[in-house]
Amino acid sequence: MEMLQYTGNNSDIGNNSSDSETFDNLYPALIRVFAVIILGYLTGRLGVISVTEAKGISKFAMYPTLPAFIFREIATIDFSKVEWMFVFVVNLSKCVVFAGVTTVTLLFTRDIGKAGVYSLFCSTSNDLALAVPVLSALYEKNHKDFIYCIYLLALLNVVLFLAVSLLMMEFSHQRSRDATASFGGTLFRTLKSVLLTPVVLASIFGIAANKIFSQDLPRGLDEPLETLSNAFGAAALFYLGLSVVGKIRTKVGMIILVPISLGVTKVLILPLVIRGFCSLFHVGGEQKEEDWSMFGFLYGTVPPAPTTVIYAAAFGMEEDLVNRTVYM
Repeated sequence: MEMLQYTGNNSDIGNNSSDSETFDNLYPALIRVFAVIILGYLTGRLGVISVTEAKGISKFAMYPTLPAFIFREIATIDFSKVEWMFVFVVNLSKCVVFAGVTTVTLLFTRDIGKAGVYSLFCSTSNDLALAVPVLSALYEKNHKDFIYCIYLLALLNVVLFLAVSLLMMEFSHQRSRDATASFGGTLFRTLKSVLLTPVVLASIFGIAANKIFSQDLPRGLDEPLETLSNAFGAAALFYLGLSVVGKIRTKVGMIILVPISLGVTKVLILPLVIRGFCSLFHVGGEQKEEDWSMFGFLYGTVPPAPTTVIYAAAFGMEEDLVNRTVYM
């Protein structure tokens, strides 16, 4: 009995030390991430980099580096180690929030375009530019399988939630111009634009490469991709700081019900729903259920991606309001 009790205590000590080590990495991770963001903000605020030059950094992050980053990560993922129940639970949680926001918006505004913008804001996260660097610093050593899930969730964000939101916005936009606009034509254009996005294309080719090369890319292919992948994090975070310039000032004194409601839904209600579903579906089994629940909660608190502002601007729908809420 003493032997068993001693072994159990050792296990508890091991888990506690692992958790302690994980959260010891939190502050260095946050400092590293926000130092780059602040540097980007100061660079833009002081006029060292102009708006035109900032767009160049945005395109560099979006096209050469992001597809390389996604392709390399998915091509080397061991899918047998992915916790598929967690991926299902997170997307189920997002579906619940997405449907709830859409329903409430339609009840109050009867505007399907606004419903698309608000629902996209509340259900998608800044996975690749913010969630990956912060959560990787916390979990990459002890829970690499946690990080695998973020890449898959980023893909599903585009394929599921972005696609549906774009369909809603495009349909509203077309109906405002032509009341007889075809839903079928709108659906086709939306699906085409989603399937041709860098994240989706890189993911498709990454899955194919994963099967062809058995998760071990040839050195001649892997090394250039690694160089580009390493550039993505810095470029994305730096541009995130640049994009804040001029946005913070417009927020002051404009705290209203809709931005607060959207912000609370994204960073509080969604994480709680994810954590609740993780416990309900016993993600990870008895031993790891709490770990997955905590990771799901932390993932849910990741702010929405600035791309929400881009799509709102493209369709001329609630751009200023979404802009204030993103940077609130």
